[in-house]
Amino acid sequence: MRESTADCWTIEASAGLRSPELFTLADRRGSNCFSAHIRPLLARFMPARSRCIPARRCSTWLLATGGYGNVFFLSTNAKGCNVTATFRAYKKGALFANPCYTQIHPTCIPVSGDHQSKLTLMSESLRNDGRVWVPKNPGDKRHPSEIPEGDRDYYLERKYPSYGNLAPRDISSRAAKQVCDEGRGIGPGGRGVYLDFADSINRLGKDKIEERYANLFEMYQRITGENAYEQPMRIYPAIHYTMGGLWVDYDLMSNIPGLFVIGEANFSDHGANRLGASALMQGSG
Repeated sequence: MRESTADCWTIEASAGLRSPELFTLADRRGSNCFSAHIRPLLARFMPARSRCIPARRCSTWLLATGGYGNVFFLSTNAKGCNVTATFRAYKKGALFANPCYTQIHPTCIPVSGDHQSKLTLMSESLRNDGRVWVPKNPGDKRHPSEIPEGDRDYYLERKYPSYGNLAPRDISSRAAKQVCDEGRGIGPGGRGVYLDFADSINRLGKDKIEERYANLFEMYQRITGENAYEQPMRIYPAIHYTMGGLWVDYDLMSNIPGLFVIGEANFSDHGANRLGASALMQGSG
């Protein structure tokens, strides 16, 4: 947020690091300002001799740097979304609002081992045709194809008949955690529930399901090695979106004059439940 007194920034690559490399940004006088991860591609487009990024004075800044979901372990966010920009703005006096409001997405691929740094989000559209269930009896380790209908609990349909498998995300997430806490979860560690497309495939045909979800089924198989056309998907809730963020007014400006914040980086619009497409709405407003 502080205006630079330097007329350019120079880039110096640190030796021996893989892409994206660590570069030091320094002003022309040689005072190191900070280090940042930046792809070498950016440096290639700089003037070859100076490697200089011209500094510009401006009265308006726009932060569109995402949320703070990675304060939780194994969110769906990329690891590069580390809330650094928002935190620096906060330290400079920007107000932060609603930090406790976090969306937990019910349709993610469950954790499969300690090698993972994040979880993968599957589309909520899958619940249009998939049925969510777990075994009725705790500790049932049979393959899903060996569990008869009488031993299955389609718990969303049972508990929320008006919504069924399309129950809201927060309700579906809590319900999944509850059945897993009861010892009825499936997969490694018992932290998963089934999302079953067998009925839809029988009713509509495999071609129609493939037409709707082929890319998602392919992604799921690449990650898990399981064919969701032949056996149910495994899903579990995960941290996905943070409704809190830097405080902004109705023009999306923070309490620091000239600092505007958009998308997940700000707190606006949502309240305790996320409103879908809010970032698109703010960008087109």
